[in-house]
Amino acid sequence: MQPTRAHRDRPRSGDLLDAALEGLDGAGIAWALAGGREAPRAEARDVDVIVARRDLRTADRVLAAYGFVRRRVRGPNRVYLGYDAELDRWRTLDVASSIRVGPCVVGGATLLARRRRPGSYWTLDADDAFWLLMLDALAAGEVQPAARGALRALAPGAGLSSSLARLATFWCPPGWSAARIRVAAESEDWADLGVACRGCTPRSTSPAAGAADRVRRFCTRAVRRAARFVPRRGLSVAVIGPDGAGKSTLAASLVERFGLPGRVFYMGLHAPVGDRQGHVAPLRRKPLPVRVKRQTRRLLRLALTAARADLTLVRGQLVVFDRYTYDADVHWAGKPGTGVRRWLVRHAAPQPDLTIVLDVPGEVMFARKGEHSPALLAARRRRYLELARGSDGFAVIDATQPAQDVCREACALAWSAFTPAAARQHPARPAVPARGRASGRMPAAP
Repeated sequence: MQPTRAHRDRPRSGDLLDAALEGLDGAGIAWALAGGREAPRAEARDVDVIVARRDLRTADRVLAAYGFVRRRVRGPNRVYLGYDAELDRWRTLDVASSIRVGPCVVGGATLLARRRRPGSYWTLDADDAFWLLMLDALAAGEVQPAARGALRALAPGAGLSSSLARLATFWCPPGWSAARIRVAAESEDWADLGVACRGCTPRSTSPAAGAADRVRRFCTRAVRRAARFVPRRGLSVAVIGPDGAGKSTLAASLVERFGLPGRVFYMGLHAPVGDRQGHVAPLRRKPLPVRVKRQTRRLLRLALTAARADLTLVRGQLVVFDRYTYDADVHWAGKPGTGVRRWLVRHAAPQPDLTIVLDVPGEVMFARKGEHSPALLAARRRRYLELARGSDGFAVIDATQPAQDVCREACALAWSAFTPAAARQHPARPAVPARGRASGRMPAAP
């Protein structure tokens, strides 16, 4: 679903979250920030939003149009992940259609009917926000320190005749009422409120409604547990380049900063190294059984690593390969008698969704690591660029930039490769166009 014309005509802020929430407004979907906040915290990555149950499907299409991907998580809420490449910021929207307080459920439509907009965001009415926080404290048996500031700020706007206020009175021990709770919160008498919380009895106002809710919760949990066995598709990214290009640093940074949980898998070949004059160190030709045994071990190791990575992908996670089987075409290029070995290594693991080639001049790589020679590193750099130019799913990043800029560009590339496949819930591997340093074109081999 594309944003409506009414939304396209409205001014947007530069933040992905603001644009998506404006998209919900443009589609006629009522929403509000949960927790009584008038705006999300500036440093917050997770944002809780309430949407009526009848609007969940429409909201799903609107958020997908703005680049958010729905993640399968435990719990009744819908969680969407998005990446703002311009601001290098991850956003997670936790969309709920109802709020559970103890044994009772408050429908989102009831809360949205009284929402307000004091600033740029829709938020819950102060009365509803206060009593929802207070009911959580009563159900938990204590007022958490993190909720005390919000309760104090919301207490002046809390009413005494709403259904949530009457429910709080119904739960509280004798001698307590909604008025006494509000006065205690406004005066910050947390010790007195703690007495009420420890003595309250959370219970449903209707036995029939409570039984129906338990049946509904049982069915919902059964469906969610069954869905855990349905395979999901994550994202596989291979980081390749000569020694000293920064592959290990980028692989670790991707796993740390990307929005999905992930792991790094090493897929190196352990090929013979050259000396510092740029020549490959001469190796005495081993007997055929030794060569076959060595190659068999290499193929088994690569295939086993690929199988472990595939299990991680099935869980919907990120897989980052430090090096990949493409190294065989670079390290063994031009060597006689390596055609069969290269073919076997290339087919020991499936093609990743995205392959990132780190482009660094040979002199810079030699200064970083001191391995091989600048001439050999430059030759391998040229072969990597030729490999990227003739293949789909490859992208080139100028790795002479600062590490944070390299990681930021890699995150944007990985997210653009992941989003279409995840939105279609299809494991097809997208072809990512190769990108140059500044012009968007593949850099020419030196």
